[in-house]
Amino acid sequence: GRDRSGSDIYLKDTLEHIKVINENEECLIPIHADGDGHCLVHAVSRALVGWELFWHPLRVNLKQHFIDNISKYKMQFQDFIDDSEW
Repeated sequence: GRDRSGSDIYLKDTLEHIKVINENEECLIPIHADGDGHCLVHAVSRALVGWELFWHPLRVNLKQHFIDNISKYKMQFQDFIDDSEW
């Protein structure tokens, strides 16, 4: 659910600005996601279904996507990541 650890305070101005742009509708809600190194897929799963239930299949598919498309990512990030780091 909604993160109660302090992100509401930290993101208050940003969230309020986005709310105003969206006609006073709260469109972005800070969530809590476990910080175990898989926080991206935890957060995506929570956003999709409300629970971190699908984090592992999301992670497996994300990994496979990167493997299948590594040459595209190497080209896209060549200015930021050295070839030896891949």
